[in-house]
Amino acid sequence: PKIDVEVSLAPGVDLPPNTRVFVSALVLNGRGQPLAVELLIVADLPATITLDNSDAVGPFNISSAEMIYVVATASLSGTANVQTGDYQSRTEGFAHSNQHAIIRVEIADQVQ
Repeated sequence: PKIDVEVSLAPGVDLPPNTRVFVSALVLNGRGQPLAVELLIVADLPATITLDNSDAVGPFNISSAEMIYVVATASLSGTANVQTGDYQSRTEGFAHSNQHAIIRVEIADQVQ
């Protein structure tokens, strides 16, 4: 599977250009460990990145899950651990069916 993710900031979200942005694919209803991750910075946005099995960060990859979702997090601390004040948005769950998919994620919601 190959997931092209169009990532952007919502209008009105103003973050420093060097803020790290983590784009991750996760198992729907899973334990929360990412299957694949790409790293950007706010200055790169809007951007289209590709998540596939080569972006695996652990023992599992996108092919190991039938249903996934994608989450994009602008991390004010610069770490992958989501904290209060970060901005984040996620897609609905979808079946990639080992095919090419194109989705959009607009980072809009501040983590409370």
